[in-house]
Amino acid sequence: MHSTLRDATTPYTNRCVSLKSHQIMNIKIRNAELEDLAELQNLFSDTIMETCQNEYSLNQRKVWSNAVKKTEKWNKSLKEEFFIVAENDGMIVGFSSLKNENYLNLMYIHKDFTRKGIASRLYENIKTKSIEYGTKKLSADVSKTARPFFEKLGFRVLKENKNIVDNEIVINYNMSE
Repeated sequence: MHSTLRDATTPYTNRCVSLKSHQIMNIKIRNAELEDLAELQNLFSDTIMETCQNEYSLNQRKVWSNAVKKTEKWNKSLKEEFFIVAENDGMIVGFSSLKNENYLNLMYIHKDFTRKGIASRLYENIKTKSIEYGTKKLSADVSKTARPFFEKLGFRVLKENKNIVDNEIVINYNMSE
């Protein structure tokens, strides 16, 4: 039986048509590597600053994106979590990670590649890995921006979190399947 998990040994290519540019994209899902760190950090920061403008103030986005500077935490995530990236022609356009077998820790998609099925593909891989671990339900702390996507996946809000970061309140939601 073919596993739906796609990692470095079983690359997945999703050919889809970009509605904005009408160009064919070749999306490959693979395991993240330490060498990806700088590109992941840039994508993290850019995604927060660009795609969350309607839900968060500039100051909220700045303090949130400052987490990019915690390089040791990023290295730990890359080493200890199931961490995957989505690539389009060699460029990382999204990433996600699974922590402690049941916690979807990170999910970020490049601003120019949203609404193209990339987050869904990353989620499918994360979900498959969690099932391999024996997990029945995933949980995540989800931004206001990402909440509708997770609700479509069947997640529900358990609690609203009011995170205080550098005197700014950054709201997100603890959600579970």
